Amino acid sequence: MSGKKIKIRNSKDFSNIFGLESLIYKKSIKILKHYVLEDKNNKVYRNSKENWKSYFRYLYNEKDLNLDLFLKHAYLVSLSKIILKVILCKNFREINPFKGGIFSWLDEIKELEELIINKSTHINLDIKEDLLTDLYQDMISSSIRHSIGEFYTPKELAEVMIDDSYNLGDKTLDPACGSGIFLIEIIKKILSSSKLSKKNKSLYINKIFGIDINPISVLITKINLLLLTRNFDESNISNNIFFSNSLDINNDISTRIGKIDLIIGNPPWLVYRDLESNKYQVLMKKIAEKNNIKPGAKDISNLEITTLFFYEIPRIFLKNSGKIFFVMTANVLNGSQSQKFRNFNGFSDIIVWDFQDKLFNIKNIALKARYQKRSEKPYPIELRVLDDRFEIIEKSKLVPAYVEGEKIKKLIRKEDKPNLLPVKKSYYYKHVHKGADLFPRALIFVEFERKNNQIIIANRDLDATARSKKPWKKTYFKNVEIESNYIFKAIKGNLLVPFNINGVYRVVLPIDRNYQRISIENLKPKMKTFYNKINKIYIENKKSTTKFQNLWENINYRNKLIKQDPNLFKVVYNEAGTNLKAAVVGKDIIVDYTLLYYQTPNIDECYYLCAILNSQFLNKNLRIIKSSRHFVKRPFKFEIPKYDPLKKFHIKLKDLAHDCEDLVRKNQNKENITSYIKSRLSEIEKLVRNILQ
Repeated sequence: MSGKKIKIRNSKDFSNIFGLESLIYKKSIKILKHYVLEDKNNKVYRNSKENWKSYFRYLYNEKDLNLDLFLKHAYLVSLSKIILKVILCKNFREINPFKGGIFSWLDEIKELEELIINKSTHINLDIKEDLLTDLYQDMISSSIRHSIGEFYTPKELAEVMIDDSYNLGDKTLDPACGSGIFLIEIIKKILSSSKLSKKNKSLYINKIFGIDINPISVLITKINLLLLTRNFDESNISNNIFFSNSLDINNDISTRIGKIDLIIGNPPWLVYRDLESNKYQVLMKKIAEKNNIKPGAKDISNLEITTLFFYEIPRIFLKNSGKIFFVMTANVLNGSQSQKFRNFNGFSDIIVWDFQDKLFNIKNIALKARYQKRSEKPYPIELRVLDDRFEIIEKSKLVPAYVEGEKIKKLIRKEDKPNLLPVKKSYYYKHVHKGADLFPRALIFVEFERKNNQIIIANRDLDATARSKKPWKKTYFKNVEIESNYIFKAIKGNLLVPFNINGVYRVVLPIDRNYQRISIENLKPKMKTFYNKINKIYIENKKSTTKFQNLWENINYRNKLIKQDPNLFKVVYNEAGTNLKAAVVGKDIIVDYTLLYYQTPNIDECYYLCAILNSQFLNKNLRIIKSSRHFVKRPFKFEIPKYDPLKKFHIKLKDLAHDCEDLVRKNQNKENITSYIKSRLSEIEKLVRNILQ
């Protein structure tokens, strides 16, 4: 090779040379793997890996803490050491977030050190931005990063958020800094200022702080910032980046940072149920309670961790009248789990940025506010819609669709509020229930052949279980003999079309024909053997954080199975989706959790409700108040009157729904089914408007 150096202008150039597809990466991993798997190094490797795991157990699923990830982290540490030594003339010990010499054994692998140093001496760093971000994203798969709530913020979004909120000299903190994109862009803004002397630039750089719970992210951020500020001797930015959990910060770190002017960043997009640690879950509940934003029992599993960051981090760090600006999921504006969050107690001057184009695979917003220990009611709040160049193309105001005590319901545009039906609960509201948690589907949904009148031969229903995720994608049984009286009809949301259910599934359950539980000891022999098998599989594969001790507790959660009555008719509708759909189902059919139902001995009442639930007028109002996809009981937040067989409008709606059902069933294999019921839908629309307005 000639003496000509390779010029590196950005993070992508660096990733091309040292990243996943590079020759140097492949050689390095081969060297590392050979070393750790050698017999003489086995003890060192085992100790190192166990210590390494202790840093990541709160973050990663146990299955992801494997040799592959360990070697990738070891490679990143090796690369970091060489960058510090060759380019920055610094010692790794100065910035090492890992304690106990977890990766000290890397110093023994001279072949690896020489390989990376040889490559490093042939590069010319002409870079004025982050160096390692692309490499980190390349190295750690998006599925693993997303599983711990890491979503990389586009540089352009970070820039416009900083331009909107950061003033030169502001003491600033990113409490979940990741690879440091916000800190990098702020420092670039400081460095590019023609108004500042070099001394003041160093002074302002030293007022920038970051915290992250991931030690690899901390390491990458420190190196990125050291490279960016390497010409500023008075700056020691790496001392301002802390390896810690911002939501469980120790007093030493909070004292060293002190009070802040601006908190900015993109906290982890995790919900409570995603957390791998019971201890961490308990902590999150406590923080939610302390800030009075804890959701009710039905929504606790969806508690957004970003909402805890939004309330707790200002309480610890922000000056009174300081600013906070976070990238967050749009669920915080409309999800039932964030109803108390939307009180915005302690905040003023709230502004929501909505984005015309989707920036992530999850809909997001940016939320800005001023921290005030005493604040007035925040509504209406300002909404700004930004285009793909992050320029404002529209402004509006957001207000709650309605309020129930401390619960602020979905935020809607102020101009939509007059078009909304009055929100007043229907008689039916408390009588509507969510279906049973027939899950894991791979254990209970079956197809079968009859061996005789008493025995069936069951196999996993591949259609009903097609969308199962790990660990429930596997087939756990084949050709199992079970007594036929434990087979039940069941429906789930994918079978529902307006006015009809297209077929039924079969499930195996330890219940009698009245849907009441039969104890294991009282099950018939073949069912007892089968149930014991699937119960054991469930216990072995369930999440460590789940509170259910066995399969039955899961299936009958909140008694959602045994409260269904096989002797009553039901009207069912979808739990989630773009449009509400409803149908009437006969007796002796179990309803799954993807549907909600009302049960009654009066089938006419079911058809009456079916007509109303399929109306576009109700759908239009639901789209205003419902969260992203979920209907739950919201249709009955509007005052749908109780069925009265003496009222002609009610009878007419019942008859129209019956007609629609007949027509849909006759034409169910044809495209555009609604065209066959168009005239009847128009009649339903007029009647529903009459009843609800």
